[in-house]
Amino acid sequence: MSWAEDNGIDIGDSSYFFKKNKQKINNMSERQFCGSGKVIPTQYGDLTKISFSEKDLEVLKSNLSNGWVNCVLKEKKEKQENKPTHYLEIDNWKPEQSKKPEPKEYNPDSPDEDLPF
Repeated sequence: MSWAEDNGIDIGDSSYFFKKNKQKINNMSERQFCGSGKVIPTQYGDLTKISFSEKDLEVLKSNLSNGWVNCVLKEKKEKQENKPTHYLEIDNWKPEQSKKPEPKEYNPDSPDEDLPF
């Protein structure tokens, strides 16, 4: 029996996976791509040549954050002969700003202030 069957999930029911990954799927619509790349073998090892058009440079410039742009170099699944084999995706992930819990004042008379031992 599979994990999905053990948990009462019909594998043919894609709505379960859609609901679980809704946030991830929504973020995919915001994905931005720029540039292209190709691996070139040389006598010194493989080199990855990356090219940017003027439009790609504008996309990079519009995504500057503190003077930097993070990109992820990805290999294409379906490659064509004499065409770029890689592409770049703008990595616009930012950590969530969470509030740090404020420290409680110590009150020795409070019953909630038990010692851990």
